[in-house]
Amino acid sequence: MGCGIYVIGGMIDPMTTSSGVSFLDCRTHTWSQLPSMRFARREAKAGVLDGKIYVMGGCVGADWGNDNPEVFDPKTQTWSSVCIPDPPVMNKE
Repeated sequence: MGCGIYVIGGMIDPMTTSSGVSFLDCRTHTWSQLPSMRFARREAKAGVLDGKIYVMGGCVGADWGNDNPEVFDPKTQTWSSVCIPDPPVMNKE
């Protein structure tokens, strides 16, 4: 993912979440704004796979969950929706 740090989403104020994305270039020590996510969220989880950043979960507003996973492609600078199957039901056997 290069030599940088991505800051994805977060809180603007106690009732407002952000869809904003910032990138800190660790070589030049400069910040840049990247395209915003399609959905605002805070406390989301992110992971990298095959050079793309996947963002899932998180909350919208005060406490509403966000079930709209999305993926960012740094090469094309675009966000897309992701279809993920429901997890299997766990039995206590």
